[in-house]
Amino acid sequence: MPSSPFVSLELVFKLSKLFVFLWFIVEILLFIWKANVLPYSSSDLATEIVLVAITALLELFRLSLGRRGNLTQERRFLVASLLVALPSILGFVYLFLWQSYVLRIEFGLCIVAFILHGLALVLIITALVVFTQGRYYKR
Repeated sequence: MPSSPFVSLELVFKLSKLFVFLWFIVEILLFIWKANVLPYSSSDLATEIVLVAITALLELFRLSLGRRGNLTQERRFLVASLLVALPSILGFVYLFLWQSYVLRIEFGLCIVAFILHGLALVLIITALVVFTQGRYYKR
């Protein structure tokens, strides 16, 4: 029973990468708008912008690890991708619940991020099981 990289997982990684770039651009534009329209303290604004940048970098790193693990069938990269997902998800939770001003578009973007994380989680766990079983069946 030979195993191969999961096409569905690769598709989720590609969509997630596209989403992260679009999300980052939208968030920066929204922060520019918020700074001009809403009464934002400069320290809160700076903190939240840094959090968005860190979350975006964590996401790109997570996707890179996951993609590498999927294509090379290396379980350690998939597990590392799952571990990096935890602080990334916390960044989205902060932006979803606790940032100074949460707009509806940000609410929707965070929901999409949670859906993509959930899909990736299910597919990574499935890939880990299949890749592990594939190692035992190879001759």
